[in-house]
Amino acid sequence: MGNPEMSNRMCVFPVFCQVGWGRSNKAMSRMDNNPGRHFFGCASYNCKTKACGFFDCFDPRTCPRGMEVGPYITKKIKDLQCEVRVLKQSVTILKCLLGVSWAAIAIMGVLLLRSSN
Repeated sequence: MGNPEMSNRMCVFPVFCQVGWGRSNKAMSRMDNNPGRHFFGCASYNCKTKACGFFDCFDPRTCPRGMEVGPYITKKIKDLQCEVRVLKQSVTILKCLLGVSWAAIAIMGVLLLRSSN
């Protein structure tokens, strides 16, 4: 799983992959069995290149209560992030409609001025 020496200490120095591909990334688990737990992973983790599989825990295991509420909180965060994306799309659409309405008002104003002459 992880290095027991690293599991209970907060590191202030960089951690490197076992194969030396570079500085490892610190990330947070969103898995139901380790919600919110920080870990170090291979520098190529989540890349198209092959990762070396390096994994080491950064902090102590999640307490029983954390294990109980973690999945709920993780789901709630994902739901809220989805809602934010939808709202951002709505704002973009409304801004476009506002721009079109301003253009229509300007055109109607020009046409009104021309017809009064």
